[in-house]
Amino acid sequence: MTGLGDVLAIARKARGLTQSELADMVGTTQPTIDRYEAGDRAPEPATVAAMAKAPGVTEQLLIHGNRFRGALAVDAHMRRRKTTKASLWRQMEARPNLLRVHAARLIRAQ
Repeated sequence: MTGLGDVLAIARKARGLTQSELADMVGTTQPTIDRYEAGDRAPEPATVAAMAKAPGVTEQLLIHGNRFRGALAVDAHMRRRKTTKASLWRQMEARPNLLRVHAARLIRAQ
């Protein structure tokens, strides 16, 4: 994934959206969203605006190009991982990552 793809995937997962649901909200297809998240395709500015609006983030946050290094220890805080739905698990992992994106952007803005 590239910076935009990382942030898009994390924002989408943090809001509990699938690629198909995001595609419907943006007015595109699931394979196109997959290509954006993988960094195989660059979206047009109007598409970036729609993709940012759908999960409730700003365009600036989406395009700021943050790359992630390392993982969060979310499993240390989830006691019942085996009984938790996979979609909820991904959402719980994505929420702190989205906060990391916000924090990194704020720190760089200073």
